[in-house]
Amino acid sequence: IFATCSADKAINILSVGDPYPLQIFTGHNDEINAIKWDPKGKLLASCSDDRSIKIWQLNSAKCIMDLREHTKEIYSVKWSPLVNQQALLASASFDATVKLWDVETGSSISTFRK
Repeated sequence: IFATCSADKAINILSVGDPYPLQIFTGHNDEINAIKWDPKGKLLASCSDDRSIKIWQLNSAKCIMDLREHTKEIYSVKWSPLVNQQALLASASFDATVKLWDVETGSSISTFRK
């Protein structure tokens, strides 16, 4: 299974050999710039020009979290390796910040500036 994203504001979950997506996630209001699977492969983070990060649950095909603190487009997301089972996500934005998120609580725990 793999995922794709694009300017059509959708994330497609696909399987090699299947001609159609297994699932389609929608919810962003502008183009999606990056997606990343969490270390366990159960959650997918997406970031968009709509200045949001969404966390999607693969087995339910639902957005379980919508993170919004950046003031400009977000161009990158990256999961950290699990530390004491804590899920952390970093996001980088054209607002010249990198934010570190606690995905369990949905809170930004640190902001790095230029």
